Amino acid sequence: MTTSSTQELVEQAVREQSQRALASGARLLAVFTAVFAVMSMVLAATGLAPNQLPPSLFAGGGCVVATGVWWAARRRRLYGRVTFVAAMVLALFPTVFFALVQWLTPTGAAPFMLGPPVLVYFVLILFSGFFLVPAHSVAAGIVAGLGYLLIYLWVQPSFSALTLPDAVWRQEFTNPAVFVARAGVMAFFGVGVATLARFARGLVLRVLDEQQEAHEVRSLFGSYVSDVVAAKILRERGALKGERKHVAVLFCDLRGFTTMSEGLDPEQLVARLNAYLDAMVRCITARGGVVDKFIGDAVMGVFGGVSELADPCGAALLAARDMRKALQAFAGTLDNGIGLHWGDVVQGAIGSELRREFTVIGDAVNVAARLEGLTRQHGCGILVSAAFAERLAEPMRQQLRSLGPVQVKGRSAPVEILVGDEPSAMDVRERS
Repeated sequence: MTTSSTQELVEQAVREQSQRALASGARLLAVFTAVFAVMSMVLAATGLAPNQLPPSLFAGGGCVVATGVWWAARRRRLYGRVTFVAAMVLALFPTVFFALVQWLTPTGAAPFMLGPPVLVYFVLILFSGFFLVPAHSVAAGIVAGLGYLLIYLWVQPSFSALTLPDAVWRQEFTNPAVFVARAGVMAFFGVGVATLARFARGLVLRVLDEQQEAHEVRSLFGSYVSDVVAAKILRERGALKGERKHVAVLFCDLRGFTTMSEGLDPEQLVARLNAYLDAMVRCITARGGVVDKFIGDAVMGVFGGVSELADPCGAALLAARDMRKALQAFAGTLDNGIGLHWGDVVQGAIGSELRREFTVIGDAVNVAARLEGLTRQHGCGILVSAAFAERLAEPMRQQLRSLGPVQVKGRSAPVEILVGDEPSAMDVRERS
């Protein structure tokens, strides 16, 4: 996957999270404004509070706008420039309300310029943070502050006609600095919300990045890596880079597969092969190994390297013996040979820009494959190299039987090989 396509996927995921946040916030805002509208109408109807028609209309209009935002967000319609337009509409909504009240009512908007409706500016600036675009919140704060100042300049001449209860209220309404300061606070509040939006966006991007890395690990290793190993790889991201390691390599190939395939239809053949490979994989991962790759009906496992093990060779030998025992479930219709070698490899994510796989390459891999090929010739199930045997604990090393040095293709010097099959009771008695 290219960098540009990955970035597009990330941006799309951020938009998705933003739409969800907007839908939740708009739903809460719609409920709040609906309740406020009903309360205003009840107060007006009972005579407990006069002149409640403008606030109720204001709250009702806010409920309509919030419901529209909720509808658009639920249907994933708010993205790109539409989000900026929506943020500006929300920031200007109180200004439009004040303008309509000033134009249509006898008392004008002056009674509401310092009342609760002004707080709606701050609520809507805060709501702009749900877009997860910091610039939108900054713009919303500025637009709200400018809109409030413009309404003040329009309404200011009518302040003198208000009947004010005391000198404090008179000072509030006649001092331009109060309104300028409140507009400045709106702009500053927008900057604060933008900081929160940037932080929230960063959290979303971090979560998406971790999810992407987890997906890449699964893509590199396939489904055949234990959760413990996958978590370790995600913690130690350097493991995905090219590096040289000493590992135990297990190479297992199926015997008699061609003969078996002749008597089965394709569906049965695939099902049986998958069942066999699944059993082999379980044996490898249960001992802490990582399945490197499948080559037809052959499977290659690595012990150590990505997942550090206290005794990688011991774990590899136990896994090989488990794999031999697992064949019993197939009622003797399948057989395999396993080669084990300890050596130097280069591990890393190898492949093209479009597809990479985590793998190990090197002489150790070739030797393990050659040893597997010799199992049929020597009539055994498991063959290990002397280099592998030297790193086994003494009790396990005593269970091996040497076959002497053999010439391995690709190697100039002979390789000493040992039988690694689990000794029978008769073998134990003979050695004791």
